[in-house]
Amino acid sequence: MLDLRGAWNPVGGDDFQFDIGPGAGAAPAWSPAPAPRLVTVRTGAGAGGSDRITFVWPDRAIRNAWLRVTVKSNADTGLAQSDVFYFGNLIGETGLGAGDDDTALTVNALDLVSTRRHRAPGLAAPVTSPFDFNRDGRVNALDMAAARATPSRSLALLAPPALARVFSATALVREE
Repeated sequence: MLDLRGAWNPVGGDDFQFDIGPGAGAAPAWSPAPAPRLVTVRTGAGAGGSDRITFVWPDRAIRNAWLRVTVKSNADTGLAQSDVFYFGNLIGETGLGAGDDDTALTVNALDLVSTRRHRAPGLAAPVTSPFDFNRDGRVNALDMAAARATPSRSLALLAPPALARVFSATALVREE
């Protein structure tokens, strides 16, 4: 999800560019991400009355990688220059227990324990649930298996200038 304030015209998928990459390194290689299968714009539903834009990708389209989202500068968005955001997508990472640094994406034992505690077979999970890794609307054994399958896996942090725009996938973007 991304909140956009002050768009001049209705926005859609063509107003964004999506790339995936490893994040850190001397010169990270970014490649085009698959197109989202669904882009939903809810006018006024975002923070402070901004437009909330939700992107949904097919299952397994973006896994264990950084997603770079560029909001294009054009007549629809009303931006004078393009704006870039980074979302870390690490399957099994809940954003809990990462220490003081919110940008550290690592799957650890706390992720498995937290997923187990939030398991509610048969009950719907909110779309923002950091424990619904496969985004099927439920926190169940499949989500526990995802956390269990990636122990000690981590995503390298982005270069320091980009850290101000880094968001955890658990809060904003999840594989679909």
